[in-house]
Order: sequence, then structure tokens, then C-alpha cells
Amino acid sequence: MFGLSAPEFLGLAVIAALVSTVGTLVGLVLKEYFFNRSFERWREKRQLLAVYRRYRDPLSLAARELADRLRQVEETYPTNFLQAGLIEQHPTGLLANSADDPWFRKYRLVSMVYRLCALLGWLELYRQDVTFLDIGKERINSQFRSEQEKLEGYLADGQLNLRRWHDLLIFREEQRAIGEGMIGRTDSIRSVIGYAAFCDLFDKASTDEKLWWLRVSRNFLLDLKDEKDFRRDRLRGMRQHLQNMVELLRANSS
Repeated sequence: MFGLSAPEFLGLAVIAALVSTVGTLVGLVLKEYFFNRSFERWREKRQLLAVYRRYRDPLSLAARELADRLRQVEETYPTNFLQAGLIEQHPTGLLANSADDPWFRKYRLVSMVYRLCALLGWLELYRQDVTFLDIGKERINSQFRSEQEKLEGYLADGQLNLRRWHDLLIFREEQRAIGEGMIGRTDSIRSVIGYAAFCDLFDKASTDEKLWWLRVSRNFLLDLKDEKDFRRDRLRGMRQHLQNMVELLRANSS
């Protein structure tokens, strides 16, 4: 055919068949490889987005509530409720509509420590689920991680100024331990424990060695000094970074 001998024609047919077969196989391999990788990336992104959405609102609320309380501390510094003497007081109820009422002061002390611990709890839960905070947009994601690291730094970094300034720290691993201590489980869903459960732990913390993490968190806040207390700067810096974190979470709320 077309001037080709039978052997030549057969050879060309074999070559064409081989080219066609190889092309088909290569196409199938490439299709399966790229499709599977594309699908895996899509699935991972969806899973990451689901985790982010599950924690976005609790994280935002915890950061905002702690920032609000830090603002109140700054406005009334050194405050009348972050005092070690209140720990062993057990008032039975509100007696006067006053900021000096023992019940109100004890409530504000416990709730202040709870807000700090709750934020660390939500950050630890999120860290365990995705190992890093991913907000879907690389720029915002990077900014959020930066604000989180700076917040942790205000708790953990620096030297104890025991000679000239009063100062205390919560080291990074201690922050994670506080977060772990705040994680509970309800109907197989992990979450941060509520305020009522935290109050029970707070009352036991002075005598229960296992609750050392709670003592670390409350000691960081207790007995603020009116002069030469570096924690005043730490709390002010924490509030600013908490506000930044809330804004970044809000910026990607869709």
C-alpha cells in the first residue's frame, strides 16, 4: 500500500500502535497524578478552612474579652481586685453595688485569670488541630502569626528584674501547659472548659499540685505594683496585640 511492502507496512503499524499505547498510558498517568494531587490540595484546603471557621469566633471572642479586661486594668491600675489576699476569701454574695464589694472583687479576679487561660486554651486547641494558624490569606495569615508570637513574647520574654523592677513571666511551654489544662470534652467535642468548671479548679489550685499551671497564670497577674512593675508594660503590649488579632480575624470573617 502506497508503495510500501508488507513488512514495511506492518512495521509502521506496530510503531503507530506503540506510540498510541504509550501516549494513552502517559495521558492516564498524568491525568491520575495531577488530578489526585489537585484533589488532595482541594481537600486539605477545605479541611483547613473548616477548622479555621470552627475556631475563628471563639478565638475572636476570647481575645476581645481579655483585651477589654486589660483595658479596665490599665484604666484603674494597679486595680483593687488583682490581689493575692482575695484568693482565700470566700464571700457568699454581693452586699453592695460598689467596686469595693468583696464578692465583686473576687469575681473580677477569677474571671480575669479565666480570660487569660481561656485564650491560651483556644490557641492550644487550634495549634493541635492544624499545627499553625491558617486564615486562608497568606498576608493575613502571616500577620496573625506575628501578632500571636508577639503576644506570647509579652508573657514569656525578658529577664526577671528582681533587683530594681518587679516582674514575672509565663514561659512559652508554660503557656501551652495552661492551654492544655483548659481543654475539656463535651459529647466527644473538645473545647475550652466553662467558667463554672474553672471556678472549681481555681478554689483547688492552692493545694492541688496538678494545678500548678493555674497558679502560674494567676501569679502573673497578682499584686501589681504602682511603681517599677514591668508587668504594666507587658499587659499594655498584650492588649494591643490582642486588638490586632481581633481585627485580623474580623478581616477574614467570610
